[in-house]
Amino acid sequence: PGVEVPEIKEKTANEVPVILWNHRWEYDKDPDEFFNTLIELKDSYDFKVIVCGEERKNAPEIFQKAREILSDRIIHFGFAKDRKTYFELLEKCDIAPVTAKHEFFGLSVLEAATCGVIPILPQRLSYPELFPQEDFGDLFYEDGKLKQKLENVLSTYKEIDTSKTTKRARQFSWDEFNNNFIALIKISDN
Repeated sequence: PGVEVPEIKEKTANEVPVILWNHRWEYDKDPDEFFNTLIELKDSYDFKVIVCGEERKNAPEIFQKAREILSDRIIHFGFAKDRKTYFELLEKCDIAPVTAKHEFFGLSVLEAATCGVIPILPQRLSYPELFPQEDFGDLFYEDGKLKQKLENVLSTYKEIDTSKTTKRARQFSWDEFNNNFIALIKISDN
Protein backbone atom coordinates (compact mmCIF):
# COMPACT_ATOMS: atom_id res chain seq x y z
CA PRO A 1 0.00 0.00 0.00
CA GLY A 2 0.96 3.59 -0.42
CA VAL A 3 1.58 5.84 2.56
CA GLU A 4 -0.03 9.21 3.12
CA VAL A 5 2.75 11.65 3.90
CA PRO A 6 2.50 15.13 5.36
CA GLU A 7 4.19 18.21 3.99
CA ILE A 8 7.95 18.13 4.63
CA LYS A 9 8.88 20.22 7.65
CA GLU A 10 12.21 20.89 9.30
CA LYS A 11 12.60 18.35 12.12
CA THR A 12 14.23 19.45 15.35
CA ALA A 13 14.67 17.10 18.28
CA ASN A 14 12.71 18.00 21.39
CA GLU A 15 14.57 19.04 24.52
CA VAL A 16 12.85 16.15 26.33
CA PRO A 17 12.43 13.15 23.99
CA VAL A 18 8.89 12.21 23.01
CA ILE A 19 8.22 8.49 22.57
CA LEU A 20 5.46 7.34 20.22
CA TRP A 21 3.00 4.43 20.13
CA ASN A 22 0.93 4.60 16.91
CA HIS A 23 -0.27 1.05 16.44
CA ARG A 24 -3.54 -0.79 16.96
CA TRP A 25 -4.37 -1.35 20.62
CA GLU A 26 -4.22 -5.11 20.31
CA TYR A 27 -2.15 -7.94 21.72
CA ASP A 28 -0.32 -8.73 18.46
CA LYS A 29 1.42 -5.33 18.67
CA ASP A 30 2.79 -6.38 22.10
CA PRO A 31 1.91 -3.24 24.06
CA ASP A 32 3.03 -5.04 27.23
CA GLU A 33 6.67 -5.02 26.13
CA PHE A 34 6.43 -1.41 24.96
CA PHE A 35 4.80 0.04 28.08
CA ASN A 36 6.63 -2.16 30.58
CA THR A 37 9.90 -0.97 29.06
CA LEU A 38 8.83 2.66 29.47
CA ILE A 39 7.72 1.99 33.04
CA GLU A 40 11.12 0.41 33.79
CA LEU A 41 12.94 3.44 32.37
CA LYS A 42 10.78 6.19 33.86
CA ASP A 43 12.90 6.67 36.98
CA SER A 44 16.17 6.81 35.01
CA TYR A 45 15.24 8.88 31.94
CA ASP A 46 13.22 11.98 31.26
CA PHE A 47 10.78 11.48 28.37
CA LYS A 48 7.23 12.27 27.29
CA VAL A 49 4.76 9.91 25.61
CA ILE A 50 2.23 10.19 22.79
CA VAL A 51 -0.10 7.21 22.40
CA CYS A 52 -2.26 7.23 19.29
CA GLY A 53 -4.98 4.78 18.49
CA GLU A 54 -8.55 3.90 19.12
CA GLU A 55 -9.47 2.89 22.65
CA ARG A 56 -11.35 -0.38 22.45
CA LYS A 57 -13.46 -2.11 25.08
CA ASN A 58 -11.23 -5.18 24.89
CA ALA A 59 -7.89 -3.36 24.69
CA PRO A 60 -5.06 -4.99 26.64
CA GLU A 61 -5.02 -3.93 30.30
CA ILE A 62 -1.53 -2.46 29.97
CA PHE A 63 -2.99 0.62 28.29
CA GLN A 64 -4.90 1.58 31.43
CA LYS A 65 -1.93 0.69 33.64
CA ALA A 66 0.41 2.81 31.51
CA ARG A 67 -2.07 5.70 31.47
CA GLU A 68 -1.97 5.73 35.28
CA ILE A 69 1.74 5.09 35.87
CA LEU A 70 2.98 7.42 33.11
CA SER A 71 0.26 10.06 33.57
CA ASP A 72 2.73 12.90 34.26
CA ARG A 73 4.55 12.16 30.98
CA ILE A 74 1.59 11.80 28.63
CA ILE A 75 1.04 14.47 25.98
CA HIS A 76 -1.73 12.59 24.17
CA PHE A 77 -3.45 9.27 24.82
CA GLY A 78 -6.08 8.00 22.41
CA PHE A 79 -7.59 8.57 19.02
CA ALA A 80 -6.64 11.63 16.96
CA LYS A 81 -9.75 13.45 15.75
CA ASP A 82 -8.55 13.49 12.12
CA ARG A 83 -5.53 12.76 9.88
CA LYS A 84 -4.19 16.31 10.18
CA THR A 85 -4.15 16.03 13.99
CA TYR A 86 -2.61 12.56 13.76
CA PHE A 87 0.31 13.83 11.67
CA GLU A 88 0.71 16.85 13.97
CA LEU A 89 1.11 14.39 16.86
CA LEU A 90 3.65 12.31 14.91
CA GLU A 91 5.65 15.44 14.13
CA LYS A 92 5.99 16.12 17.87
CA CYS A 93 7.68 12.75 18.44
CA ASP A 94 11.34 11.75 18.42
CA ILE A 95 11.41 7.97 18.93
CA ALA A 96 9.05 5.14 17.94
CA PRO A 97 9.96 1.79 19.54
CA VAL A 98 8.16 -1.05 17.75
CA THR A 99 7.25 -4.26 19.58
CA ALA A 100 4.86 -5.92 17.13
CA LYS A 101 4.70 -9.70 17.02
CA HIS A 102 2.56 -9.68 13.88
CA GLU A 103 2.87 -7.27 10.98
CA PHE A 104 2.11 -7.54 7.29
CA PHE A 105 3.56 -4.25 6.14
CA GLY A 106 4.42 -1.64 8.79
CA LEU A 107 2.28 1.30 7.75
CA SER A 108 2.38 3.02 11.16
CA VAL A 109 6.20 2.79 11.23
CA LEU A 110 6.44 4.37 7.79
CA GLU A 111 3.99 7.13 8.78
CA ALA A 112 6.13 7.97 11.80
CA ALA A 113 9.38 7.85 9.83
CA THR A 114 7.97 10.22 7.17
CA CYS A 115 7.65 12.75 10.01
CA GLY A 116 11.28 12.36 11.10
CA VAL A 117 10.62 9.99 14.01
CA ILE A 118 13.41 7.49 14.75
CA PRO A 119 12.01 3.95 14.45
CA ILE A 120 13.46 1.30 16.76
CA LEU A 121 12.68 -2.00 15.08
CA PRO A 122 12.77 -5.70 15.92
CA GLN A 123 14.92 -7.80 13.58
CA ARG A 124 11.92 -9.63 12.18
CA LEU A 125 8.62 -9.38 10.31
CA SER A 126 8.49 -6.84 7.48
CA TYR A 127 10.86 -4.32 9.05
CA PRO A 128 14.15 -5.53 7.51
CA GLU A 129 12.46 -5.26 4.11
CA LEU A 130 11.21 -1.74 4.76
CA PHE A 131 14.57 -0.61 6.15
CA PRO A 132 17.28 -2.93 4.77
CA GLN A 133 19.76 -3.76 7.50
CA GLU A 134 22.78 -3.07 5.33
CA ASP A 135 21.70 0.60 5.25
CA PHE A 136 19.69 0.92 8.48
CA GLY A 137 21.20 -1.70 10.81
CA ASP A 138 21.45 0.79 13.66
CA LEU A 139 17.63 0.95 13.87
CA PHE A 140 17.26 -2.70 14.87
CA TYR A 141 17.31 -4.57 18.17
CA GLU A 142 17.36 -8.28 18.96
CA ASP A 143 14.45 -9.91 20.79
CA GLY A 144 14.72 -9.21 24.51
CA LYS A 145 16.99 -6.19 23.99
CA LEU A 146 14.47 -3.35 23.54
CA LYS A 147 15.32 -1.75 26.87
CA GLN A 148 19.05 -1.54 26.08
CA LYS A 149 18.37 -0.19 22.59
CA LEU A 150 15.92 2.42 23.85
CA GLU A 151 18.36 3.51 26.58
CA ASN A 152 21.00 4.04 23.89
CA VAL A 153 18.64 6.02 21.66
CA LEU A 154 17.35 8.12 24.58
CA SER A 155 20.96 9.10 25.28
CA THR A 156 21.81 9.96 21.66
CA TYR A 157 18.53 10.89 19.90
CA LYS A 158 19.55 14.53 19.37
CA GLU A 159 22.60 13.40 17.40
CA ILE A 160 20.74 10.95 15.14
CA ASP A 161 20.19 12.20 11.59
CA THR A 162 16.70 11.12 10.56
CA SER A 163 16.93 12.36 6.98
CA LYS A 164 17.89 8.92 5.63
CA THR A 165 15.00 7.09 7.32
CA THR A 166 12.58 9.86 6.35
CA LYS A 167 13.69 9.67 2.73
CA ARG A 168 13.35 5.88 2.72
CA ALA A 169 9.84 6.03 4.26
CA ARG A 170 8.74 8.67 1.77
CA GLN A 171 9.60 6.25 -1.06
CA PHE A 172 6.39 4.46 -0.08
CA SER A 173 4.22 7.56 -0.53
CA TRP A 174 1.22 7.47 -2.86
CA ASP A 175 2.96 10.01 -5.10
CA GLU A 176 5.96 7.70 -5.50
CA PHE A 177 3.70 4.72 -6.06
CA ASN A 178 1.76 6.60 -8.74
CA ASN A 179 4.95 7.81 -10.45
CA ASN A 180 6.43 4.30 -10.49
CA PHE A 181 3.16 2.80 -11.72
CA ILE A 182 2.92 5.34 -14.55
CA ALA A 183 6.54 4.62 -15.49
CA LEU A 184 5.78 0.88 -15.64
CA ILE A 185 2.76 1.49 -17.86
CA LYS A 186 4.86 3.61 -20.21
CA ILE A 187 7.52 0.90 -20.39
CA SER A 188 4.93 -1.80 -21.09
CA ASP A 189 3.31 0.32 -23.80
CA ASN A 190 6.61 0.49 -25.67
